[in-house]
Amino acid sequence: MHEAPNIPPLAGSARSELLSATATAPAPSSQMLAEGEAPRAARFGRGGSTEPLAGKIGVVARIMGVSPSTVRRRLTDDPEFPKPFRLSTEGDLLWVLAEVRTYLELKAGRPLAAKAA
Repeated sequence: MHEAPNIPPLAGSARSELLSATATAPAPSSQMLAEGEAPRAARFGRGGSTEPLAGKIGVVARIMGVSPSTVRRRLTDDPEFPKPFRLSTEGDLLWVLAEVRTYLELKAGRPLAAKAA
């Protein structure tokens, strides 16, 4: 381990005090939470889930097991098909993936099989 040339190394007891103080100090975010309050990410439905909320046409096609052209056709031919949205004027079409899954369950007449973990 290389020491910085202008900074004197910590003495043994000072170093151990510093290390023990940082090891026992709570994380800054946990200090800000009131008793029983959920972290901000959990309050907005992002509590550790890595699954995206919206997807482009390729993602929707993959979920449905069809081609992107079939997704476009369903959009024009099926009034029950979920409507896409854009985040900006020039942006790609995005679908709320929960709406796509609900649509598939409606068409199948049963709940979709749970994803394998």
